[in-house]
Amino acid sequence: MAMDHHLQRGGIHFYNSSEALKQIAILKTNRTTIHGIDSFKLTTSQTQPILEHSIDYGCSTNNWNHAAAFIESKADLELMFEIISAESDSTN
Repeated sequence: MAMDHHLQRGGIHFYNSSEALKQIAILKTNRTTIHGIDSFKLTTSQTQPILEHSIDYGCSTNNWNHAAAFIESKADLELMFEIISAESDSTN
C-alpha cells in the first residue's frame, strides 16, 4: 500500500510523519493540548496498532516539542499516526 500523507479510516485521521509534524505545529500555534500519539501500520485491509511506538501524555500540557521529537524519532518506520488532542475531543 502506498503511504498516503493523510487519510481517514473509521472516523480516525491518520498522518504520515511529515503531516503529523505539520498537525503538531498547528496544535502548538493554537495551544491545543496533545493527550497522546498512537502509531499504526495500515494496509488496504488492516489497521494494526503498534503500541511500542505510541505514547500517552496523560494530563501533561505544553508537550508539542516532545510530541514532534517523538514523531521525528519514528519517521523511518513508515508508520501512520493518530494525534489525540483536546481538538479531537471536541470533534467526537
